[in-house]
Amino acid sequence: MAGADRVLAELNKTAGVRGSAYISKEGLPLAAALPPDAKRDEFTYISAVAFGSGLASIESLDLGNMDIIDVRGSKGKVLIAAVEDNLIAVITEPDAMLGEVRMAMRTAAKELTKSYPKSRFSLDSQ
Repeated sequence: MAGADRVLAELNKTAGVRGSAYISKEGLPLAAALPPDAKRDEFTYISAVAFGSGLASIESLDLGNMDIIDVRGSKGKVLIAAVEDNLIAVITEPDAMLGEVRMAMRTAAKELTKSYPKSRFSLDSQ
């Protein structure tokens, strides 16, 4: 998964990004570049659950394609989006510019999709 590690390292250079992970939709970490205080397995599992819950809400309300989950706390944010059949999750500082982070996530998603099969949910489904 060296290619994914390289993509995440590049994503983490985005202003305000503290860490990122490439995750299976079941919550298994495929690659991670997280801050030292992050519990990798918990973070990836909870990210997958949050994405699944958000997806269920979007589908039950017939709100179209899933775009991104945005969870905000007083000390930071977590953004979770589909990348083909997997997920990408990003941890940011509280004042991170989300537009810039989302653009960096799209770039990372394009790099990651070169190696992994397509899903009906993705950042490019807008």
